[in-house]
Amino acid sequence: MANVLTLEEVASYLRVHPSTVYRLLKKRQIPAFKMGSDWRFNLESIDQWRSEALRRLLSLVSFRRAASVLAFSPVAVSTVLTLSYLLPPGLGGFL
Repeated sequence: MANVLTLEEVASYLRVHPSTVYRLLKKRQIPAFKMGSDWRFNLESIDQWRSEALRRLLSLVSFRRAASVLAFSPVAVSTVLTLSYLLPPGLGGFL
């Protein structure tokens, strides 16, 4: 059976505040489903989503080039910062 996490558990798993998870839910940027009025998260879907986010982040040609592009886009800066929180321990420091 698939591992199903509550909102608080997925926030802890991703090492972010629950309000960050709510924000991602509101923007439909994180895989989730509802059980009644409560949000639930499939662990395998979260791991896949996180891996894809990491791949997108690491696919940037270089941080210097990315920084020059991001300097003109507050939305892009917000996205990269959000993704950096989702990196495995030790990889978030390169940003």
